[in-house]
Amino acid sequence: MKYGITRRVASCSTFIDVSADDFSRAKSAKSHLMESLYIEEKLNYVLENFVEFERELLDAALDNVVFSDIAWTKSVSELHAVNRRIVNLLATCRLYLDHVAHNLHNIYGRTSRQSDIFTAATKTEYDAYLGYRALSAMRNYVQHRGFPAHLVTRNTKPVATTEGRRVMHTVIPMVDVSELGADKDFKKAILRELQEQGSMIDLRPLIREFIASIGRIHLRIREVLKDDIASWESIMKEIVSRFCDASGEDSLGVAVVIEDESGNDVERVSVFDDFMTRRQGLERKNLHLTHFAIAFVTSATNDVSNR
Repeated sequence: MKYGITRRVASCSTFIDVSADDFSRAKSAKSHLMESLYIEEKLNYVLENFVEFERELLDAALDNVVFSDIAWTKSVSELHAVNRRIVNLLATCRLYLDHVAHNLHNIYGRTSRQSDIFTAATKTEYDAYLGYRALSAMRNYVQHRGFPAHLVTRNTKPVATTEGRRVMHTVIPMVDVSELGADKDFKKAILRELQEQGSMIDLRPLIREFIASIGRIHLRIREVLKDDIASWESIMKEIVSRFCDASGEDSLGVAVVIEDESGNDVERVSVFDDFMTRRQGLERKNLHLTHFAIAFVTSATNDVSNR
């Protein structure tokens, strides 16, 4: 068997011999970088669904400002649309938490320090934030029992601004705590915490707190992966550099390969930078991850207070 770096195109005759260990390191680095990319992509699923949920509320509020339709069927359609967004969000949050654990296991093993750090981070958020506990329980409720929002209210409230009195319009998804209590499998301790908030609870603060918790968990994962990612990317770049320096050709189609005695590929690992660039781009896009519980969006043209 021969181990080497080459470019699998018809015009390329360059073959740079490498050791079996070099091949193994390159293969592992590629695999681990792909797992790291999958982790960033799963966070992006969560955030895109979060944006869709928030945008649904904004669109509904704007619709209520402009149009006068107060028919019952419109309210039902509004509730269904909001529930669809929340269900999608809860599903992707569960997907994130389950899949990221597997991604870390694939990189470091099930009994690794890195996996333990991830588990500890999830427990910290669960213990510290009602939003995390409540939405985790609600995801199970949604999976087996009912929808998360039981009512959508249209709220109009006069507010003082620097330009005088204005009317603020909001659409608020509400959960009926008694409906949750009717599910015998809903965690009693969490139910009691929710009952202390009232019989009908605004879901927005809980959801935003939950997403901020996901953000803090993800930032911890990035810390865990940072140095290793740099090492793995260095291995990929070195392979490309060695080939380009030796051949004077571009890097399109570069791979590390195992060849048999006849020159046929027994195994091939493609080496390119697109997947590394994508991971870096997602990290830059999703840079700020912990402010969701305190930020809000408004189209007001002046300062607003609740006076």
